[in-house]
Amino acid sequence: LGLHLTDYSLFIKQAPGMRLLCSWMCRAHCHRLIKLSGTLGNFAPEKELVENVHGVRRTFLDVGDELRSKLTAPDAASDPIFSADADPTVYFIGKMLWSKGLASLMDLMKYAEEIAGLKVKVDMYGGGPNKDEASAKATKMGLDMPFHGAIDHAELGWSHKIFINPSTSEVLCTTVAEALAMGKFVVLPSHPSNDFFAQFPNCLPYSNKEEFVGKMMFATCIAVYQCPLLTPFTAQHLQEICITLLRMLLNY
Repeated sequence: LGLHLTDYSLFIKQAPGMRLLCSWMCRAHCHRLIKLSGTLGNFAPEKELVENVHGVRRTFLDVGDELRSKLTAPDAASDPIFSADADPTVYFIGKMLWSKGLASLMDLMKYAEEIAGLKVKVDMYGGGPNKDEASAKATKMGLDMPFHGAIDHAELGWSHKIFINPSTSEVLCTTVAEALAMGKFVVLPSHPSNDFFAQFPNCLPYSNKEEFVGKMMFATCIAVYQCPLLTPFTAQHLQEICITLLRMLLNY
């Protein structure tokens, strides 16, 4: 049973014979090849399955469980973060690289401001070589987008309602899984790397700038839903998937 977790296309482009070698290795040593998402290349199409076998830390599930209880409390409608009347609290967390969609995020936020008057602060968390450049560009564009540096994602569990992840360079984005597990609204592009997340009601995918504005307006104007069941992110669920895959393997 092989697990294909990373996109090796860059290495393959640098070494043309690498694709042939990877394909040979997969066919020679794997009865089944599990890919985290459809963004990964084909090395043994007749043996490949797309399945998420990547969960999240228990801490994020605990936040989601606590939020589910909080949203059923009598004072839930006046919650300062997650209610419909709360001021929008929006953030991004990830590597500060242009390849992670930072420029796209800035363009989208500027478009939302100009078209719909939606001017909100976006807290940026994470470190990386393009952090200073990105901060300078955000300032030049007149965006309220402070860059705070690295932080444990779990520390944002109770401080923010909306997570935006504009990246299309991921295989299966860990921070998106963590945000969904914590019960946040997650605004992200419609892309094969995000197909797994679309099953969650608090996932808000967009296909163009207009849809981005609509999803942001929706997320800022209503209360967070009761947290969905978090079974797909639990260790038990992942174990069940692996057992199912092993049974398939035995019947190969």
